[in-house]
Amino acid sequence: MAGDMAKSCPFGLDISQAVCDRATRIAKTLFGALDAQVVFVSGDEVWRSRDPDRRVVQDVAPVAVQVCEKGEVLWVSDAPADPEFRNNPSVVGAPFLRFYAAAPIKLADGSSPGILAVGGREPKPYDASLATRLQDLADIIAGDWTGGNDGSGVDEGGAYPLIIVAEPDLFNNYGMGDERRARAAVRLIEDALTEAGQPIVFDMEIDGLGDGANLLTLAFRPPFL
Repeated sequence: MAGDMAKSCPFGLDISQAVCDRATRIAKTLFGALDAQVVFVSGDEVWRSRDPDRRVVQDVAPVAVQVCEKGEVLWVSDAPADPEFRNNPSVVGAPFLRFYAAAPIKLADGSSPGILAVGGREPKPYDASLATRLQDLADIIAGDWTGGNDGSGVDEGGAYPLIIVAEPDLFNNYGMGDERRARAAVRLIEDALTEAGQPIVFDMEIDGLGDGANLLTLAFRPPFL
């Protein structure tokens, strides 16, 4: 990992560090991951969101390049048992990853200049729902890049971001009945907020919740906290 080549914006593009940080925090919460980061690549130059100096450096990132070229989520359930990844420096050395997943950041022009990746020290079997959520977060980063958002969470038109939680059992009374799930739900809300005092609105128009009250709908009706 050579070359300093400090730049304020990777590859001359206005990437919001705040959006990258928010996406990686949410990804870590969803996956219970050890680490998450955004990686952008261009030739032999690499930018990593977790670099405190926000530098573009002379380096290679073959896994990121592979994901960008294929344009689909990569999921490595147990890296030491995978012939393609068992000798990766991050597997045989610190941080000694076993699980790794990455989603391409796909721009409107069809290019994929980078990835959103998560990794952990415990194996994790493939989960289609989590893979989709990781791609959703990568798409949010892509939208910020192409939309020119300043990372504040509010665009020039005053619109707030829409965040969809596709797992209802995380936020309902069943989810809140388990301390681990409840803590994950609270952390997800905290990480998604862009500023103090921002409102949280529960959509009650999901099938079945807009009808009259009964024991079933009561179990899923907010507030849950």
